[in-house]
Amino acid sequence: MNKWPTEEIPDTDVLYYRIHKRRYQETSRALPADAPKDELPPNLFKFIKGDLSVDWSKYATPQESKDRARVPADNGIVEFEAGDVRARAHKVVHTPEQNNRAHSSVRGDEPEVRITLSRIAQWTMGFGPESIGL
Repeated sequence: MNKWPTEEIPDTDVLYYRIHKRRYQETSRALPADAPKDELPPNLFKFIKGDLSVDWSKYATPQESKDRARVPADNGIVEFEAGDVRARAHKVVHTPEQNNRAHSSVRGDEPEVRITLSRIAQWTMGFGPESIGL
């Protein structure tokens, strides 16, 4: 049984998504040469059973999200606002887990959600193209 209640995430709150550097390298190299440099690769965002797992800033910092990885140093964090996701007809739902009260999910048509996030997500911690040779 989960000990955390489900809450409504305000549109102005930030969500954090963890990205492993290998996944970033692989998806970035697959982009066409004319892809916008300020956007992340859409396939960078990985869904599991229809959900994209994120952390809600009410209960987590970027560092805490990064520290949940097996090797935190191999991961970066991007962020985006819940309202920016909802404005494009996608869902943001608080889905707390036993050991992670911040856990939340982005839901919707996977290809469309990936495109949305590739356009609105910004690096907040970790690496970016310049730090891993892209």
